[in-house]
Amino acid sequence: MGLSRQEVNLLRLLAKCELMCKSKQKDDDRMPKYVESLEDMYQEVKKTSDPNYEFLLVYQGRIAAIKAELGITTSKYPPENDTELLRKSPSLQCVRHRNVPETSDLNQVLNFHEGLQQKITDDMLILTKNLKEQSELANKIIKKDTKVVSFLLCTSLQKLCGRLIIIINKKILLQNVR
Repeated sequence: MGLSRQEVNLLRLLAKCELMCKSKQKDDDRMPKYVESLEDMYQEVKKTSDPNYEFLLVYQGRIAAIKAELGITTSKYPPENDTELLRKSPSLQCVRHRNVPETSDLNQVLNFHEGLQQKITDDMLILTKNLKEQSELANKIIKKDTKVVSFLLCTSLQKLCGRLIIIINKKILLQNVR
């Protein structure tokens, strides 16, 4: 299915706003009006589109990023809860949903996140120890290989010097014979 005219206009304005944000034109007087128009266009596209249309989330995220970059916190539309849209979207079925407790108790939420942070810290310590052990092992292997190469080089030089001495002695003998 092709894009509607409203959706094409939304995409054009999104691209223009993103470009203005990247090119340091955030202070342009037109930006708040553009953001308001983006929200209006998004609502129109949302009304005319399939409720499971996955690009609605993409558009919503891009608009939110522009608003965040501009520091705009107000909206003439109430915030939406699109978790159902996320779960129903066929291309997003493979996304892992976090198991966050649904609670309003701040202490429980803080304890949950502290537990997650502690687990991450423990995992990082284990990874750091493994990296240190592997680095030490690699260092030992490199030192051993360096010794072997040095030994082989020394023995090769000794053999070469011995052959060179034999060749020089033969030349001296040949010169004395003449």
